[in-house]
Amino acid sequence: METSNPMANDEIDSHAAQLKSDLRTLRADIDMLKADLTAAGRNQIDRVRANMADVDDDLGARLSAKPIQTLAVAFAAGYLFAVITR
Repeated sequence: METSNPMANDEIDSHAAQLKSDLRTLRADIDMLKADLTAAGRNQIDRVRANMADVDDDLGARLSAKPIQTLAVAFAAGYLFAVITR
């Protein structure tokens, strides 16, 4: 003795359609978020690379400006490392 309620079936179909629509919207939002995060990550990587290039140029210029002092510091660091690791 099964009774079907046409109103309930229509309501279920309406909720299912709304759920499908919400899932499509969610999928689109996730795809947009992924694209935004990828772009932001690439921007950060580019900024870090530019900063590292600046640091490398600056360090090279400082080391070239005082070659004797650079050599002395390198020798002292090597000597200390050798003494510590014995």
